[in-house]
Amino acid sequence: MIEELSLISQERARRLSQMSELNQEHRQRLYANRMREVELPRLREKLDELQLQLHQLQFERNKKGSRADAFLTHFQSFMKASASQHFQRASWDTSEFLPLINEQDHTKALTGYDLAICVLAFHYSLLAMKVKPPSFETPHPGLLIIDEPEQQKMKASQFQSIMNRLVDLATNYKDQAQIIVSATNQVGFEAFLRPIVNIAE
Repeated sequence: MIEELSLISQERARRLSQMSELNQEHRQRLYANRMREVELPRLREKLDELQLQLHQLQFERNKKGSRADAFLTHFQSFMKASASQHFQRASWDTSEFLPLINEQDHTKALTGYDLAICVLAFHYSLLAMKVKPPSFETPHPGLLIIDEPEQQKMKASQFQSIMNRLVDLATNYKDQAQIIVSATNQVGFEAFLRPIVNIAE
């Protein structure tokens, strides 16, 4: 009798263990079904959202980089055509958002008329990158006003190069850009002269 009770107890324990295992398996299947039907779609949606945000951030980063490259293209072209041989190359300072000249601050790398040309090149390039390829849409008003570009004992050939670039930009993109220059030296630019208008009259 005692042996039969012991066998019954053992069988009961085995059955309870099997039931526990079946319940555990059932819970795991329920969890797996919930993951497949609810959680996985939610996680996929979150992943798609994160991938879209990453794509947008990469696009903005590349776009900003391209703007700097476009600016430097116009800037270097202007400087190489107008500045002296002290100017070798330009790069972009991402902390100051200004061009570096020969890997230095422009006030350290250039002096005299080269520094004046650098300032002109900067403002020219801001306008040029709005209207002349490589170009980007910018909030620039499309107007550039320059007072006496011939400064710091600039050579005649350099002044001529500067004025040629200003004239070319204003002529080729006249519907998008306007350049006003106040200059004492008028040689070679008679066709572009306009009388001073007294707005008080």
